[in-house]
Amino acid sequence: MLNKYLKIVGIPIILICLLSCANNTKALSKKDHNSSCVLIDTDYDIDDMMAIPLVIGNKHVAGIIASEGSSYPTSAAAALQKQIPQEGERDIPIIVGSGYSQGGHRDISAWPWIPYYRNIMNRINGLLPKPVMPASENPNYVQDILSATSHCGKVDVLVIGTFSSFVNYSPRLKEKINSVVITGRPLFPSRYSKNGSKIYSFNCEYDMPACHTSFIQLKDMNAIWVDIPRLDSEPEYSPSLQMVEGLTPRGLPNSLKRSLLSNLHSWVPEQVKIENGGPGYIALMWDQSTALYLTNPEIYSQKFTSGKDGAYHVPDKVTPAQLNELWTNVTNKAVNFYITK
Repeated sequence: MLNKYLKIVGIPIILICLLSCANNTKALSKKDHNSSCVLIDTDYDIDDMMAIPLVIGNKHVAGIIASEGSSYPTSAAAALQKQIPQEGERDIPIIVGSGYSQGGHRDISAWPWIPYYRNIMNRINGLLPKPVMPASENPNYVQDILSATSHCGKVDVLVIGTFSSFVNYSPRLKEKINSVVITGRPLFPSRYSKNGSKIYSFNCEYDMPACHTSFIQLKDMNAIWVDIPRLDSEPEYSPSLQMVEGLTPRGLPNSLKRSLLSNLHSWVPEQVKIENGGPGYIALMWDQSTALYLTNPEIYSQKFTSGKDGAYHVPDKVTPAQLNELWTNVTNKAVNFYITK
C-alpha cells in the first residue's frame, strides 16, 4: 500500500449536549467550551471496535484517525463511518491517516491472523454482507487533524493503533497535548523481559521505524502506557459474551452489540481458537483496557519493566469480571455522544 493519506468526510448531524459524564458532573463555563478533547488513533481491530464507543460516551471526541495496522486506513475509516454515526448525535470527523511509514505493503507473514481480521473488519465484524467501499485519498490528514482539534484547549491522544500517523501529527499538536494514552509497554529502556520474551506491542512492531521516532517524541510528553495482566492472571482479562449482551438496545451501544454478535469467532476466547473455526488470535481486553484508563484511572496500578522509564499501568485493582462489567456500564453511556458543556 502506498504511503498516502486519506480522509473521509462525515455526514452532518445535530449537536447534542449532556449534563454530566463519568467523574465530572459540574458544567463548565461557556469560555471553557470543549476545553478538553480526546483524539483517537486506531488501526480498527476487534478490540478497537470495542474501545471507541466507550470513549465517545464519556469524553468529547474531536476526531478519529485510522492508521494502518490490523486494517488498512482507507477501509477502516469507511467502516467506522458506517458504525459510529447515530441519528440525532453530533458529527465526529473520521480521518484516514498514514499507511506503513516505509511505503508499500507491509510484510504480514509474522501475523497469520491479520488477513482474517482485515476481511471481517471491512464488513464491521461481518455485520455487512459486503466490504465497505474504501475512502478516497487525501494528502492533508495532518491539517485535517489540526482542524478537528482547533476548538480544543487540551487534547488527550488515545493511541490504540500503530504510530504511523502519530509521528507526523504529534509535533504539530504538541502544545495542546495533555497526555498520550497508549496500548502496550515502553519500547525503551528494553524491548525484552528478563526471560528474553518481547514486551512491546503489535502496534509498535508493525511499524517499528515510526515507533522508534514516536518514543523519542514522547519523551517530551505525558505518555501513559496501559497493558493488561498477562500470564500471571487466572482467569485472564478476556472479553465475555455476558458483557456484550449487557449493552443497551439503543444508539451506538446497540450498533456495537449487533456488530459483535454477528461474528463470535473474532473475539470470544474459545471461538477465536483455530480448532473452533477462529483465526487463532489471542482475545484479551487489550484496547478496551487502554480506553477505560481515560474514564476510570483509579482501577490501575503502576508496574515497571526496567526502572522508572519502563513504567506502565494495568487494571489489576479489579477482577476480570469486574472489568468486563465496568466496560458494559461505561459503554452504555454512548447512547448519547458526550460533548463538553
